[in-house]
Amino acid sequence: NIFQISVAGDIRFYGLLKTIGTTGKQLRQIIRRQALTLCVFGIPAGLALGWLVGRALSPAVLSTLNTAQGTKASTNPLIFAGAAVFALVTVLISCAKPGRVAGSVSPVEAVRWTEGSAAKPSKIARRARKVTPKSMALANLGRGKKRTVLVVLSLSLAVVLLEVTYTFAKGFD
Repeated sequence: NIFQISVAGDIRFYGLLKTIGTTGKQLRQIIRRQALTLCVFGIPAGLALGWLVGRALSPAVLSTLNTAQGTKASTNPLIFAGAAVFALVTVLISCAKPGRVAGSVSPVEAVRWTEGSAAKPSKIARRARKVTPKSMALANLGRGKKRTVLVVLSLSLAVVLLEVTYTFAKGFD
């Protein structure tokens, strides 16, 4: 989702690169390098943060589940390596489609690219509206409907997973 939004925002830049002779394969490599650069910083930070949060929450979760008091969470390096590999594969898969989109767009099409094709309100209507944070947020949501749906679905999935984890930790009473 994030890579797709990022590529959609930079599509004009990729069109300019294609104008000067960059191939679709080179654009895909640029996007893949950006993803790998994010992984170099994000994966270790995520593993460290996950370990710290897990270490802080494990006693509370284990006491809620009425397990043995001496139980400790494992710090096996294979778990961290597996999580890092899983995150890396997920990132590489997630940047494949945006890379294809950026590689297949023509330079002329990229120059005319706009996210959403909604007509802009007239200047009279702009002056008549009161601008509030709420109205700005709603206008931004309506600008990219597909992006909005993807973001809402991603956030909903995160909330559902959090709720399931919380329910599991509390027990199924």
